[in-house]
Amino acid sequence: MRGTWSIGGARNGDAYVLIDDDRVTMAGHSDDIRIARTLQQGRTPVLWLRQEGKEYIVRDAATIKQVKAAHAPVEALGAEQGKLGEQQGALGERQGDLGMKQGELGMEMAAVGVEQAAAAARQRSASQQAEIDRRMQALASEQEKLARQQEVLAREQQPLARQQEGLGRKQVAAAGKMRRDGDRLLD
Repeated sequence: MRGTWSIGGARNGDAYVLIDDDRVTMAGHSDDIRIARTLQQGRTPVLWLRQEGKEYIVRDAATIKQVKAAHAPVEALGAEQGKLGEQQGALGERQGDLGMKQGELGMEMAAVGVEQAAAAARQRSASQQAEIDRRMQALASEQEKLARQQEVLAREQQPLARQQEGLGRKQVAAAGKMRRDGDRLLD
């Protein structure tokens, strides 16, 4: 079941549910969907609404078309936000992988550090100390490389976050317009 959801009353306990094929568009409570489904005749689109405590059922194709048209911009923005979210998720996954590698390197660096301290306490030879120092430097170099990769991913994430913010503003405006259009239609 796909759809646009707005959980909570549309206005002052008013609610509506539009069922069209496998799509549900609603403003109300999840129980309202069950009510609307019981009133649906087969797969025919149906609009159920509760207004000022009274319940109505609408099967008029023109009215249903108007309600769907009022929701179209919100659904389009939602789809766009979903695609952007997928991109952000992919970047986040890459950042997580790098973070795990950084953690593993940090553990290795800690182990080498313990080894360094033990070597200093036992007064190892200069060649042994040089080998420990070389390993520590190699790990530090790898950490820096991963940090630079993280910075690149963070920079890639910034424009996506700005796009998501812009879509969020559009979504708020579209939802307000949808609510006003829906209220006008329902009235």
